[in-house]
Amino acid sequence: MPADVPSPELDEFTKQVAAVAIDDNWVKYHKHAGFGTHVLAGFIVILPKIGPLGDLAIVGPTSSAEQDYVKALMHTADAMRQALAQALAQATRSGDLPNKDLDTGDDVKPGTYSLEDYAYADLLHQMTSDPTQAIPFGIKRDLLAYFADMSKVKYVANNRKQLAQVQADLPILKTISTKAAYPESALLPEPTEDKPDATRGLPFGSLTSKRPAFSWVEERRPR
Repeated sequence: MPADVPSPELDEFTKQVAAVAIDDNWVKYHKHAGFGTHVLAGFIVILPKIGPLGDLAIVGPTSSAEQDYVKALMHTADAMRQALAQALAQATRSGDLPNKDLDTGDDVKPGTYSLEDYAYADLLHQMTSDPTQAIPFGIKRDLLAYFADMSKVKYVANNRKQLAQVQADLPILKTISTKAAYPESALLPEPTEDKPDATRGLPFGSLTSKRPAFSWVEERRPR
């Protein structure tokens, strides 16, 4: 790979990568290559790069091409942030935030995508970890609807351990109160019917939640 060429775009790229690495705890994925990996690398170096092995003759980009890549990547990231900000602003004004799978863009439906099933199972377990802590009505409603027919949640149904966990969590979910305090970071105001009796009438933003923010969706990894 060519040496990095200093530029404002490269500085911004380095800054954003460092921030994401901290947020997603990338350090836990850092591992040193083992003996077998070094042996394989040695074979790749000495093998003739002809025929089917021609794909191993990797040629790095030029410095100019790498600069173009960094510029294009930063432009794409900015455009995506602007699009997301506009979508969230529109949803906040209209009170309607569609439940979409952010990997596929499709509506959320049980059994259509493995990470979607796993994410819902993790959210269910998170919400039932403390049965004495109330949760928002919408979260409880969506979880009950998602797991209403376990035969449709095929990726969880095929994972014996996770299926057992879901089956243990669902009865707990049904007993949990929905009179929850909404976090200050909530996109939409808390409906009156969801508020605890003692806090009805308080201004939006004066309530806090003991439950963590829902960053679980961004941290799902294939199993």
